[in-house]
Amino acid sequence: MTMTQEQLSTEYMERADLILDQEWLDTNGLGGYASSTVLNCHTRKYHGLLVAANLDTTERNVLVSKFDEIIEYNDQSYALSFHYYLPDVYVPSDASNILNQEFRSQLNPKSIYSGYNFEITKELIMPNGANATLIKYSLKTKKKQVLKLKLRPLLAYRSFHHNAKENSIYNQSFERLTDGIHVKPYATMPELFIQTSVQSEFCADPCWYKNFSYQQEQRRGYDHVEDLASPGYFEIELQNNTSVYVSASAEVQIIEHDEIWQQEIRRRRNLLSKTHIAHKNNKFVKTLEKAADNFVIQTKDNNLTIIAGYHWFGSWGRDTMISLPGLFLETAHQADFKKVIRHFLNFEKDGLIPNMIGKDKVDSAYNSVDASLWLFWAVQQFAINLKKYDWIKNEFWEELKNIFNAYAESRSASVKCKRNGLLETGSERESLSWMDACLDAKSVIPRYGYLVEINALWYNAVAFVEELATRFNDPIILKASELKQRIEESYATTFFNQERGYLADYVRDGVQNLQVRPNQILAISLPYSAVGDEVAVRVLAVVIEQLFTPVGLRTLSPQDPDYCGVYDGGTYSRDRAYHNGTVWPWLIGPLGDALFKLNNNKSKAKKQVK
Repeated sequence: MTMTQEQLSTEYMERADLILDQEWLDTNGLGGYASSTVLNCHTRKYHGLLVAANLDTTERNVLVSKFDEIIEYNDQSYALSFHYYLPDVYVPSDASNILNQEFRSQLNPKSIYSGYNFEITKELIMPNGANATLIKYSLKTKKKQVLKLKLRPLLAYRSFHHNAKENSIYNQSFERLTDGIHVKPYATMPELFIQTSVQSEFCADPCWYKNFSYQQEQRRGYDHVEDLASPGYFEIELQNNTSVYVSASAEVQIIEHDEIWQQEIRRRRNLLSKTHIAHKNNKFVKTLEKAADNFVIQTKDNNLTIIAGYHWFGSWGRDTMISLPGLFLETAHQADFKKVIRHFLNFEKDGLIPNMIGKDKVDSAYNSVDASLWLFWAVQQFAINLKKYDWIKNEFWEELKNIFNAYAESRSASVKCKRNGLLETGSERESLSWMDACLDAKSVIPRYGYLVEINALWYNAVAFVEELATRFNDPIILKASELKQRIEESYATTFFNQERGYLADYVRDGVQNLQVRPNQILAISLPYSAVGDEVAVRVLAVVIEQLFTPVGLRTLSPQDPDYCGVYDGGTYSRDRAYHNGTVWPWLIGPLGDALFKLNNNKSKAKKQVK
């Protein structure tokens, strides 16, 4: 992204909402992150310079919201960051104080500011495994001038779900360090060290900056106004062809700034060099691989887990299992895959792995029937691609059998395995599938009873257990084979509607719900399918005709009276549309799998997928 001064003046000031949709993200492998818009004007309460993760509680806290950054040169001040205040005030508002800006994001976020005979490069990085953010400022000038950088830390010190307000409990005091300060605003929250790599002067000026406004939160119907505290400001000299580091670190002081920076840069470069993906030198492929690394985080039990999404999601079972093959088959070692599976198996209860992992089993949510079934699929993908069945037997086989038996024996109140072999799940007030949006304590979509994708995943899991039991000569094969046959005999007769030519979304009390939804794609895309090719081809045709878009599948056909074509507005509006028309890109995966399965001409199928 490159913007001239004139563009910044006209576009940013007059059409800020368009430019502010461009955001950047950097992560630390613990679930913490730094993030903002490319102009460093926060639009979300989740934006922050140092959002620290707590592995013990799985909480994340915005400690440092941002730095107010001013360059002083020839008696003029130039802003490197922007703020939006109520009522409708942008700072800075004078276009003459805005430098030309170019933004890049490859290994790490980088902005290049130029004008008035100087160029400043500002880079940011979070070291892996540390709740710390380092910023690197580098100066180039045509003359050997010295510029002054004035940095004012703006501290939030709150959960990333809630905005801070001016209060009397906040401790404004600080301790001076060599070229830095140490603060601890609240006794129950982490201490913070802010330091510079060169000699700097810190000027005490404790105050509150009030009424920051976050437009994305306002649009979403949430509290969007925040007050930020500041203990004072740093003054740092920038000299030609030199770099200065500024660090913000929770709990631990940063001493060797350059060494830590270079170490993290090497880690990221090595990560991108290990990919097995074809065309690995392609910039887009590298971008995807860098993004994949952002989602893999350490756990306190020395395993790994997956963040379901930034900025606000945590570790979710369903999302983790769906993402594992894509994240690890081409980009990492099987040991990393094992660590993720092991982490979730440590939380298994009555056959269920959590939908959302908390600090322990009591704190975790087990409201996802399909998460454990997706775990079978994830292990199955590694079996198909790596052919290391002995490894699977040694690592997971006993746990897989335990989950299989728990479902087959209805150990959990959430899962009832009926005489026909199908699973009956959910209730009027609780959907246990991925379409789980709720309003007024009720599911937006009353998907309970026999669900088409839950039972497709169940059949695939049962068939995979039968396959593994055959390889391992395990007597559980008898139970798996008998159950598989029962499901085969009942699945199509339960879900397929001959007149309409597609599968019911769910069946309750013998009545088929015939809304056209993408869940039925799983019945034809998974490695083992309980429907024949003739039915599968008809289902695929309906899905493509009514649900396909170039960026994913719609969650409901536009021909349906319940269809919502826009996902926007407050909570009620968004939750109503969440699974009633909103396009979900992840469904392109199952669609592609179905195309490959049902097309004997693999070259043609590949072109279709592309």
